[in-house]
Amino acid sequence: MDIQIISADKLTKEHLSVWSYIQQNNPLLGSPYFSPEYTSIVAEAKGDVLVAIIKDAGEIVGFFPFEKNSWPIARPVAWQIADYQTLVLKSGFNFDIREFVESCNLKIWNFCNMPNTILPEQQFHKLREEPSYIIDVSAGYDSYIEERNLRSDWIKKTIKMMRKVERDLGEIRFVPQLDDESVLNLMMRWKSEQYARMNTYDRFQIDWLKQVVEKVYATRNERFEGMLSALYIGDQVAGIEFGMRTPSVLHSWFSIYNQDFYKYSPGMILQLKIIEYVASQGMKHIDIGAGTDNYKERVANNSITICHGYIEIPSVITTVRNLRNRSMEMLNSVKTLVTA
Repeated sequence: MDIQIISADKLTKEHLSVWSYIQQNNPLLGSPYFSPEYTSIVAEAKGDVLVAIIKDAGEIVGFFPFEKNSWPIARPVAWQIADYQTLVLKSGFNFDIREFVESCNLKIWNFCNMPNTILPEQQFHKLREEPSYIIDVSAGYDSYIEERNLRSDWIKKTIKMMRKVERDLGEIRFVPQLDDESVLNLMMRWKSEQYARMNTYDRFQIDWLKQVVEKVYATRNERFEGMLSALYIGDQVAGIEFGMRTPSVLHSWFSIYNQDFYKYSPGMILQLKIIEYVASQGMKHIDIGAGTDNYKERVANNSITICHGYIEIPSVITTVRNLRNRSMEMLNSVKTLVTA
């Protein structure tokens, strides 16, 4: 196994083509987060993304995109918005992950939201795991509706609400793929207002993150594209969702609705419309990510387990980090005893 590390902006057309081929032929890599376009977009916006190109007997068999500062510690690409991270590997290719990390001149690889099907558990330190929710429409829209109606009444309530909207306010119109930058800007403005109401940090204050969203929106090809969807009530925008998609998977990224229509549940109406559209396109599923939102458990009919953890190579750096972590654990234990 040979490793070549390059800046992501140095990836050639051949590299990108091989990466896409590996992704399309490995069923575990359907997410747009694993697409070369996503890594290239982040690299263009941030400028500090590296890629390890993995070769076996002269053939490229994988790619490992990551970020690293002056310390030999890797972290996910755009970790602030990284709903998934993994190695992009040719299906069936296996190797010793610690040997690989060391070959990348790294001492620690910190990862988050790693699908648990990617790496053997015995090869890394697991800090925690959680479900990441999926709306599986591989059997078709009608099958999804039938299964959800057995477990929840959200679809029946949403359809009833749609009738009420049309009686009270007028026509409902759904546009699955908008080419309108003003709606994208409206989504970001509404999300910023939502973050302010929730007293949480406004992601769109991060310049590179905003650039990533804009560049994903502007990308259109058969392998990867941004997907901006909108729900209209009359002539007003009632809800917006922005995500990114591959031929088989839509990853829901940012969703927001018009507060003026709050009592009409525009967010749930928009979600149902998107589910119907994705199923009609022959896609496999919508990924709505991890989290404790009640609506995710209502609309999802499947999930995958994702892990948070790290891989480390024994060194001075890992020794210092482990000592620091143990000190923090002892300090927290003392605080617990004092306040008990």
